[in-house]
Amino acid sequence: MSMRNATHPGKGILHDDIEPSGVSVSEAARHIGVSCEELNDVVNGKAPVSPEMSIRLYKAFGASISIRRRLQASYDLAQVFHSDHGIKVKRLGDPLGEVGLPVSDPLHPGQVLLHECLEPLGLTVAEAAEHLGVSYEELDDLVNCRTSLTPEMIIRIDQAFGGHPQKWSALQANYDVAKVAMERAHEIKVRRLWRQDPDTHEPILLDTSGVEATTATADGENLVK
Repeated sequence: MSMRNATHPGKGILHDDIEPSGVSVSEAARHIGVSCEELNDVVNGKAPVSPEMSIRLYKAFGASISIRRRLQASYDLAQVFHSDHGIKVKRLGDPLGEVGLPVSDPLHPGQVLLHECLEPLGLTVAEAAEHLGVSYEELDDLVNCRTSLTPEMIIRIDQAFGGHPQKWSALQANYDVAKVAMERAHEIKVRRLWRQDPDTHEPILLDTSGVEATTATADGENLVK
């Protein structure tokens, strides 16, 4: 998918997860433990899919956490790409070469930037910040893992060092989910809402205990506590 044509992942949540389950957005929100307003903003493209929301949706619907986060990252990048004409950064080199970015590991992208890009080129944080057109404080916070990569920073880094914007965003997405999973996954209790019939490929609704629901009501109350 082209970043310029990226779709907000909320649409996929609505059409691929919630609607096949036969529940409303408000019912799905109650099931995954968030407010109706929060989920409604996501499915209508008004709010991003956060790392915690990704985990809750995974537990309820089973879709890949990393795919949701990458879709969100691609969408965020696309919004900046539509107005990136003011971002002009000269290429400093290609320190990543053919190896590329270690997107499969939950590494903070600031550390990857520091050790895989700045240090091989002999650049200080101050020199890199000046070249990227950002403040020293902003880049120092990033390489010391105090802040996250923004879509604009990703574009600047890609123009200077390469690596491809979507891979930088995937690196951040993987780190975000790993951090929430490590710190809060045990607190997020959401039961699977539906499964796919292996023969008909139709969704089979489950009750809150994970058992197939045989007495589903029209309003879905048996699905949600």
